[in-house]
Amino acid sequence: MSAVRSRRWWFPLAALALGLSVPLGLEIGLRWSGRMAPPAPEIVGEHGPWRSARGQHVGPMLERTHVNGQVRVRTPRAEVQSRRMMDVEFNLRPTEDTVRVFTLGGSAALGVPVERTPARTFPARLQAHLEGLGITAEVINLGGASFGSDHVRQLATEAADLGPAILVVYSGNNEFFNYNMALWGANRDWQGMAAAYEDLHVQRLLRTLLGRPLPTAVPAARVQDEALRQRALVRDVLEHRIRAAGDAALPADLLTDHPRRRDPIYRAVLARYRDNLAAVAALGSRPGITVLLAPVPANYREPPWLSIHGPATALLGTRAGEAAWERATARLALQGCAAADDDLTLAIDTSPLFADARFERGQCRALTEPDQAHADLAAALELDMDPGRPPEAFREVVRSFADQPGVSIVDLDSLFGPDTDHGAAWFHDSCHLTADGQDRLAQVISGQVVEVLVQ
Repeated sequence: MSAVRSRRWWFPLAALALGLSVPLGLEIGLRWSGRMAPPAPEIVGEHGPWRSARGQHVGPMLERTHVNGQVRVRTPRAEVQSRRMMDVEFNLRPTEDTVRVFTLGGSAALGVPVERTPARTFPARLQAHLEGLGITAEVINLGGASFGSDHVRQLATEAADLGPAILVVYSGNNEFFNYNMALWGANRDWQGMAAAYEDLHVQRLLRTLLGRPLPTAVPAARVQDEALRQRALVRDVLEHRIRAAGDAALPADLLTDHPRRRDPIYRAVLARYRDNLAAVAALGSRPGITVLLAPVPANYREPPWLSIHGPATALLGTRAGEAAWERATARLALQGCAAADDDLTLAIDTSPLFADARFERGQCRALTEPDQAHADLAAALELDMDPGRPPEAFREVVRSFADQPGVSIVDLDSLFGPDTDHGAAWFHDSCHLTADGQDRLAQVISGQVVEVLVQ
């Protein structure tokens, strides 16, 4: 009798095991066959604008307040408190005979790395140069850390109603950054289940019923881990989108000075930048307003942040190319450029899309073969999937508005063109300028403001 009862317990267990084995076996079979396409992450930006995930604004960004019976305008409190914008307050209209200038853009326009010493920032230096030329000017800094062209478009539209003579736009470094923030927000569950589990209200209820405390404080180490996890997530999604696009996404004309990416991420970011600048440029059609568009320079001496193909995945699967890269990096560290040149060339020949190898070879040949170095460094920037500096196509977008009424393009080639090594001496990092670089930028723009005012 006991043996019969024992067998009865085995029947449901066997049925359960059989039931689980069927979907498990099907999953293994489908994965092994490769017949099912992998899940596709959501791509953002194809059907509308995106904003930085660090905060969305509802309504106007510039706040109006009443002080001593007068209407004043100030930068938003939330942005000031988060140190993303300067604490600026000004009259609704400029005083008579005062030239009001608004500067707009990201942290480079804000004045990083000297933003805590406002007098040394590019907008403050612009006002000083204008006053040195005998112009009574009021330069109002509306730059914001992490701001992209979406933010610039909204701020410029609001600022156009506040009596400016000049709108200076120096924006282009944060387009991919803001895109990636939106990409992260749209694909939170793309990696793992830990975050999704923590968001389940059921498990929170169970913790409460069992008397277990809910997490309250987040350790610094966990914050760092989460930041790294987010970056890994964006890397996975970006690389997936590039691979899924196929050969049509690969950059064209890699051997020219300005190769071009063609993948959907790049197209979405570039199209949004173009649309936003077009809206800002259109403000120049208003009476009394001129829009100065500055083609934001790129520091070609900054290494790629994220290659389309990294050394582990791509070198198109060739062991020879991967081994060449490993030898090259070892020789660069121990023996210098001359010893690594052949291996760098082999790695590039094996995979023309290898941005890291192109960058290192360009660095090494900067003095001996400047033309080849320029081509390599330009290609390395174009092949960077997550650039913190604008590729050449962004500057072409800016220049495309040259013939539009009320628009003037700032010529920065004398400071940042190829003849001056793309202004590398003026850069603090990948995109921010040193205090001296900001002063020189302000000097060039002040000259253009004078040209506009005397027309």
